[in-house]
Amino acid sequence: MRLPRLALVERDAVVELATLAAWLYYERGLNQEEIARRMTVSRSTVSRLLSHAREVGIVDIRINRPLPEVARLEAALHERFPLAVVQVEPSDPDDTPAQAAARAAGRFLSRRVRGGGVVGVGWGRTLRAAAQLVTRGPVAGVSLVDVVGRPPGEDSLVSVSRLLAVAWSVEAIPVPAPAFAATRKMRDELRRNSVVEAALAKARDADLIVLSIGGTDTDATLVREGIVAPEVIGRLRAAGAVGDLLGHFYDASGQEVSVSGVVTPIGLGLGDLRAARLVVAVAAGDAKVEAIRAAATGRLISGLVTDDTTARSLLQP
Repeated sequence: MRLPRLALVERDAVVELATLAAWLYYERGLNQEEIARRMTVSRSTVSRLLSHAREVGIVDIRINRPLPEVARLEAALHERFPLAVVQVEPSDPDDTPAQAAARAAGRFLSRRVRGGGVVGVGWGRTLRAAAQLVTRGPVAGVSLVDVVGRPPGEDSLVSVSRLLAVAWSVEAIPVPAPAFAATRKMRDELRRNSVVEAALAKARDADLIVLSIGGTDTDATLVREGIVAPEVIGRLRAAGAVGDLLGHFYDASGQEVSVSGVVTPIGLGLGDLRAARLVVAVAAGDAKVEAIRAAATGRLISGLVTDDTTARSLLQP
């Protein structure tokens, strides 16, 4: 008797069937045709069950030996920059560099958070994509905390910590303030709020902070979202800015750059990032190379997840 389509089977039953199919395939070494006969289902159903097992985290496939070129690039980045963690993703003709970096970051986070601890979470397009690719399933002993307030345009920028919280069934602590204030005085008033300060104190003490790096071109996230005007970005570039972390712009040596009209972030500062235990940036693409290089050289980050094309560019003289 053949089973109904997976969409018509109760969720718990699908999980049980997917677990059985995965066990037969990965542990017993049966092929899909043999599993189909054993389970009295079609081969296409077995294929869907195995895919479901990977999607929901029943099966975690790992390749323990990196591709030789990737391993060489990772070693070279470790030698060139003061980075404790480097993960390079091989190029895929169907992916953009950012998509490749997000895919690698999803795997990195899925492995790293299994040991528990506090994870500080930034925001950005690449990081949001990574959060959608983590292995789903409850993770004990992990809590998440935002490292910056809530940006405008929430659907496109933020919700990273909430996406991770849902995926892992863990707590997420927001910074109950907007990400940017119009003036330094307003920022200081908001930061004096005890709840805001408590959240940021927890973020400073995180075991891992993961964030994206912004550029200073007109396609930068802060410009696209209308947070920083194009003319302000132009003045920042003229003043030497090459990138931004959490809304803080910095130059080629990692020193903060500010000009009139620039937004005032409410979150961790560049000094906080330098003092943190581990700050891993997820960033890739030609427009980010200078910003990544400066962040690593200036010790604003201590880890990098990127793609192999960006890695080669970072290693150029």
